[in-house]
Amino acid sequence: MNRKGVAILSLAAIGFLIAIVLFYGQVDKLPGNQKKYLGEAEVNLFNTYIAAEKELLYIDLMAKYALDDSYEGGDLLIQFKNNFGQRLVSFNEVYGRDISINDYQIKMSKDNIVGITNKQLNITTDKIDYNFRPSFRISL
Repeated sequence: MNRKGVAILSLAAIGFLIAIVLFYGQVDKLPGNQKKYLGEAEVNLFNTYIAAEKELLYIDLMAKYALDDSYEGGDLLIQFKNNFGQRLVSFNEVYGRDISINDYQIKMSKDNIVGITNKQLNITTDKIDYNFRPSFRISL
């Protein structure tokens, strides 16, 4: 490399380092009530989504296991409703919810069982209020 190229590259690197120091030096002076790290609000939002997805996965797995246990006795839909209702009690205990089998409209077709509810569950954290419905669909 020639000397002019090295000099320009050195000046650019020094300028870049100064810009980084100035930027991060001003981060704590951003407007707002609370000082937060960059991305902290986004991480809280993702954690809320993950907590809701865990509950939805729990509902889906409960429905699957209730269906597996329902093949042993008489009418499949009645057995499924009984098994799923019993599992909802444990869901309520684990997650502190108050949903029951009466909150669901459960329909069976030749291919699947669908449970639809209008009851909304919510997760509320700092400035985040996330509502979701724990409906499910499982294949026969």
